[in-house]
Amino acid sequence: PKAHPSLQQLHFNGRRLDKRRTLGEYQLRKEDEIHIGLIEQAIVVKLNVRGTPLSTTLDTLLADRSSVLHAMFEPMTQGGEPVNAVTARAEKTAGAAAMEGVPYGGRPGPLPCDDEGVYFIDSNPISFGYIIDHLCAVSRTPTLSGGDAANPEPEPEAQGAGYILNDLCSGGEVALPPVGPQRRQLAIEARYFALPDLAAACC
Repeated sequence: PKAHPSLQQLHFNGRRLDKRRTLGEYQLRKEDEIHIGLIEQAIVVKLNVRGTPLSTTLDTLLADRSSVLHAMFEPMTQGGEPVNAVTARAEKTAGAAAMEGVPYGGRPGPLPCDDEGVYFIDSNPISFGYIIDHLCAVSRTPTLSGGDAANPEPEPEAQGAGYILNDLCSGGEVALPPVGPQRRQLAIEARYFALPDLAAACC
């Protein structure tokens, strides 16, 4: 049976299209092929980040296709288990995985730490919270290929409650810790998980 339009989703070249945008904004050509798929129910992934519980959706973890987190958790889309960091890096293409200053090996994880389906991540819990915020912003921001809609004017830097708001080209505005040890640690973690936009925003 045909699904209601509200449950349908357009896909092009491996990415979801925002229904609020026009095909012209995506610069699609007449010969391009668009697929219709069903909107899947969100899958909640429970994590233990060095003892700190954290829950997010699988879509958020997969938001950046070039990240190590995407390679780690992508098997869950096929009903499999996540893979650890070393395996994730090995499965990525050399160009996407090679980041200056980041060793090939890595910390173990995600490892199942109990029977409740919770996965252990060996990462700084504060930094990892910012990484999830960044991926959330990426998942909510459609990727366009040009024009003013793709590159809106960044708002002035705003300060409040000790946070700095930065405009990232791939994920919109996200909060970052103030300049100092937390910001430097976040840059290290961002590079480790192959999130160069977030790492650059910390500089």
